[in-house]
Amino acid sequence: WSPDGQWIYYIDTRLKTASWYNPDDGGAISSYALKYPVLCRIRPDGTGRQDILSSLVKSGSLESFYWIRQPSISPDGTTAVVISDGPTGPGLAGSGDTVVHLVNLQTGKLEPALPLSENPPLGHSEPAYSPDGSKIAYVMEGRSGADGAPGIWRYDVKTGNARLLAAGFRSPSWSPDGKYMAATRVSGSRLDVVVLDAATGQQVAQVTYDGFSWAPVWSPAGDELVYMHLSSTVVDLDMTHVNRSGTAFEFRMEPNLTEYSGLDGSSRAAWYVPVGGNASAS
Repeated sequence: WSPDGQWIYYIDTRLKTASWYNPDDGGAISSYALKYPVLCRIRPDGTGRQDILSSLVKSGSLESFYWIRQPSISPDGTTAVVISDGPTGPGLAGSGDTVVHLVNLQTGKLEPALPLSENPPLGHSEPAYSPDGSKIAYVMEGRSGADGAPGIWRYDVKTGNARLLAAGFRSPSWSPDGKYMAATRVSGSRLDVVVLDAATGQQVAQVTYDGFSWAPVWSPAGDELVYMHLSSTVVDLDMTHVNRSGTAFEFRMEPNLTEYSGLDGSSRAAWYVPVGGNASAS
């Protein structure tokens, strides 16, 4: 959602016939089915659909694409932070790993990658604007043997400085007051929802203990968390109510927000609260 609730931003995957070098035919140019992402927005009632940024790249008669993933919208609604390897496609000069970029939502321009360190070729993921827009949390992907070794980093928009906030965590979601982050703790193949101090990265609370819960998202009122949960082979959306007294947290679970729904495990929920209304998650 845009902060004012006027737009829903999403990635649309499109299909077309394009031409590119065929490595199985001595590099001759052949037709192929090209799938490419487009950053779009639409009104909550389903009207006013707009294309903001297409990843389609043309080089003469050849066509390719770059990735656009995981948009997070700035509080003032003017900028999106995304994960991309643009502005050129694979095999073309200027292509790189999928890392943090900004998108100007007025012009639809993909800005150059932010000058952030990474672990090539693993790149970055899951960027999230802080409630006041002064920080961007993101994940630097890493690897330890066969397991992932992610870490949440915090980028200061004004100074351009970035620092490691918490190693072994991913999926940052800022609390509405900006003091905490809900996150996924990664322990080998086990995933659990926790709460971190947004300034120090210290874990201050643990929400789940089952090893099959991830991608938490804080409600705009700060009183609920929703997250993905795996039961057998089916992904559903669960919720917990959050009571906070000072720095102490208490959680009251309300599981099975959906039941046997088979959600996309790589997606995340999104909250919006209309003025004078009740919260809803999508």
